[in-house]
Amino acid sequence: MPGWRKSETIGRVALVGTAILGLGRVAAAEPESVRIDYVAPASCPDATAFLRSLRERTTRFREAAPDEQARRFLVRVRAVGSSFSGRLEIRSPDGRTAVRNVDATICDEVSDALALITALTIDPNALTGGPKRASQSQAEPPPEPAAGPDRQRSPASAAAVAPLPPSAATEASRPWRWSAGLLGHTTFLVSPTLGYGGDIFVEAEAPVSSRLGPAVRMAVFLNQSDVELPTGAAARFQWALVEVEGCPVRLGGMRLALHPCLAFRLGILHGEGRRISQPKQTVSLWSDAGPVLRLRLAVTARLLLEAQGGFMLPLHRPTFDIVDMGSPTTAYSVPRLGGSAGIGVAYRFR
Repeated sequence: MPGWRKSETIGRVALVGTAILGLGRVAAAEPESVRIDYVAPASCPDATAFLRSLRERTTRFREAAPDEQARRFLVRVRAVGSSFSGRLEIRSPDGRTAVRNVDATICDEVSDALALITALTIDPNALTGGPKRASQSQAEPPPEPAAGPDRQRSPASAAAVAPLPPSAATEASRPWRWSAGLLGHTTFLVSPTLGYGGDIFVEAEAPVSSRLGPAVRMAVFLNQSDVELPTGAAARFQWALVEVEGCPVRLGGMRLALHPCLAFRLGILHGEGRRISQPKQTVSLWSDAGPVLRLRLAVTARLLLEAQGGFMLPLHRPTFDIVDMGSPTTAYSVPRLGGSAGIGVAYRFR
């Protein structure tokens, strides 16, 4: 699963990063002057996020002045097919250079792994305060500092597997990520005719390091459906509901993922007679529950597109009649089962 692969990626580079420490001096009490140059695709964490991840692991560095001699960390992330490749080049003032490459299917993993290597290179004790959790690592023999670039690449699957120090296993995970968005939907079967409306929602999603990747969503569900009877009379039905969704697992990666969820809605169903001499209005309680399957695509680190479909099982099933010229006619009787489908967009705040 994505969280398991991430633990492998972070853990693997932890041992590698420790070996790179031979490239520079042991961290002193004073922060080291460094220059960090970070470039990544728009769908990846930006330079601010990379520096934040680095500072969460160590504060023993500061930005070097323009005329100050300092080590330089060149961080480059690029998309390679459906995966991402990261490269960290460490240049010392005396001309020595070391290079480490990291590959993963999720860009967040690559960026975090490079941040971990950078932190370990600056501060040997960085693992004791890192923001990520890692219980295992996969590593290859570490690179030796050399006058020229070391172009060894970490393989996708290495043979050696070794546990990290106990401090790495107790690293705190990042907080949950929040997003908000709009969803346009249509309802069928559960409404007298094809209904249309939308959701306004906020969502909390587990961090990348989570093995299951659960999410919780709160939404306001609005919908409308019209019906016309053979007599010429008509009626309009409107739903105003509060919706709660729980998604216990994330299937896939952070770029493209499938979320199986369970939704519960509670609110009011408003019915109004139309095209009759004495139209009346009525309000009834509405509640339903049912499974939802959502496909989410991360266009960038912040912008998300999604499509979903689900079933609606009404828990309260009233019947609405229209009385026209003294004769009642059933306009709508809530069925046992219906469905909904929609597409939407969301913005992720962190």
